[in-house]
Amino acid sequence: MSNALSRKYASALFQLATGSKSDISGIDNELNKCAEFLNTKIPYNILLFLGHPAISNAVKESVVSKALSGTTGFILDFLLLLIRRKKIGLFEDIFHIYLKLVYNHNKQKQVIVESAAILQKEAKSILENKIKSFLSGINPVVEYKTNPGLIGGYIIRIDDTVWDNSIKTKLINFNKGITVI
Repeated sequence: MSNALSRKYASALFQLATGSKSDISGIDNELNKCAEFLNTKIPYNILLFLGHPAISNAVKESVVSKALSGTTGFILDFLLLLIRRKKIGLFEDIFHIYLKLVYNHNKQKQVIVESAAILQKEAKSILENKIKSFLSGINPVVEYKTNPGLIGGYIIRIDDTVWDNSIKTKLINFNKGITVI
């Protein structure tokens, strides 16, 4: 149910964004700032605060309005609507679904590349060219993450497809093969 509701909210937000005079990428940046604010854990968890039933909506709205004062009107109104309807906990899902709608609209795909170390420019360029040829006609929006636990290699995620070329996975698979023998 919450996923269907998140899709409805994301779709409405996307329609507002594409119908506004603002640049859609500027709106994405503002939503990123909102997501960072809502994921703040220090000095306290903002989402817990905004979802707490004992705190009035007026106080919640005041905090959000002050913290995000430079935000476009309809983005702030959207967040306040989520607070009033007690749906602020869906923001992260809404945000991710919204981004997928934007990527689809712009003929883009989000690609996450996770590697054991920071990749050099040359390696990034090679990977991006291979990803572009794989996606044929769709521009990749590549996000790089480091995960030393991979030991070496990389993992590429495009939607539900995962290519795992990490040393960690190869060692795990090797170990499984040995235990079978």
